[in-house]
Formats: sequence, structure tokens, C-alpha cells
Amino acid sequence: MGAQLAQAAVSVLAGALLGLYYDLLRLPRALLRGSLCTVLCDFLFCLGALLGLFTLGLGPGEGELRIFMLLAAAAGFLLWERSVGHLMQRGTGMLSDLLRKAAKKAASAQKMRAYGKKICKKLFPSAARWFTIRRNRRAQRRALRAQGKVSAAGPGGQQ
Repeated sequence: MGAQLAQAAVSVLAGALLGLYYDLLRLPRALLRGSLCTVLCDFLFCLGALLGLFTLGLGPGEGELRIFMLLAAAAGFLLWERSVGHLMQRGTGMLSDLLRKAAKKAASAQKMRAYGKKICKKLFPSAARWFTIRRNRRAQRRALRAQGKVSAAGPGGQQ
């Protein structure tokens, strides 16, 4: 009787861990919201549940997966979903909303930057040439100053 009680306790814990795994898969499902993502998350959950139940049958079940162990695992899953899972669902919902809003702000900032570049390109199409012209004029003034044709103060003449 003691071995069956230990197997049931481990099964309840395994069911709760499956509930945690299911809740962790809710975040990508809520963020991506696509049928492909839903199918992929469901497949990953089924694969994890299969692996967990197989391990449960091999380890504590001593090579056999008994019906009471399956029922205890289901009870652990439901216990998780009704207690902590509800809070996790709220948390993942809030986190997915927050991440979605941040992604929208980042996308709008990127659009604004691209729009600003277009405006600057239209307003200042020859900014690089302006810089080159100014640089060349300064070089010419320095050359004339070095020759002594223009005072150091510039064309106004006062220092």
C-alpha cells in the first residue's frame, strides 16, 4: 500500500508539471496567434505528455503504467489548472499584451525613422555637397591666409 501511495504522489506531481508545461506553451500561442503555432504547441505538449507518462510508467511504476497513476496525473493536472494555472494564464496574457504593445511601438518607431529619412532626403538632397563646398572654401581661405593675401580675421578685417 505504501508503494502505491508513493506512486500516486509522484503521479500527482507529474500531472502538475504537465500543467506547468502547458502554461509555458501558452505564451508563444498567445503571441503568435496562428493555426501553425497552435498545432506546433499542441504537438509539443502531446510529445511532452507522452514522454512524461512513459517515464512515469518506467520509473515509479516499475515498468507498468497503472490506471490509478493516470488518474492521479490527471488530478494533478486539474489541480494545477484550477489553482496556479489560473494565475499563470493571467500572467501570460498580461505579458503577451505587453510584448505585443512593445513590438508595435518598435515598429512604429522604425516607420517614423524611415519617414524622417524620406523628409530629410527631400529637404536636403545636396547636404553632402554643401559640406564639401564649405570644406573647400575653408581650405582656400587657409591657403590665401598662408600666402598673406587675406587677414586672419576674415573678409571683415577686424580681429
